[in-house]
Amino acid sequence: MFTERKWTQLKNAHITCLDYSADMLAQAEKRLRGYSHIQCVQGDVGKLQMAGEAFDLVVSMNGFHAFPDKQKAFGETWRVLKPGGTFLICNECGGDRPGDEKWTQRVSGMRIYKDTQLQTALEQAGFRDVQIYKHKRDWLCVLARK
Repeated sequence: MFTERKWTQLKNAHITCLDYSADMLAQAEKRLRGYSHIQCVQGDVGKLQMAGEAFDLVVSMNGFHAFPDKQKAFGETWRVLKPGGTFLICNECGGDRPGDEKWTQRVSGMRIYKDTQLQTALEQAGFRDVQIYKHKRDWLCVLARK
């Protein structure tokens, strides 16, 4: 988690936080109060209300498995990234451990992507230079470029 010092160091960046959940956004807004360069928006990653080629970086933390329509979400992410922009995905469930499927029972509509499935889906959405990193605790992180 970013500390106050880290948010201050990013004061020249324009940061938009997006979530489906009004509750999660309320928590984020409370935590980020006072940082005028950070905006919290409720929305659907499959129907982003942002202009095309607006962002240098899009980050998904523990979210992509739960996107209702993954191809739409990846397509929208590609659309809002500037040319050469980066999509960073990190999730604590990499799909390789037997217990990973428990998440599909806890989160409605969730589908666990394995690294190769995720790479294929991102490439189908137009991303290139897809790099996959796995942590020994089964974290899955992926970098993809527009």
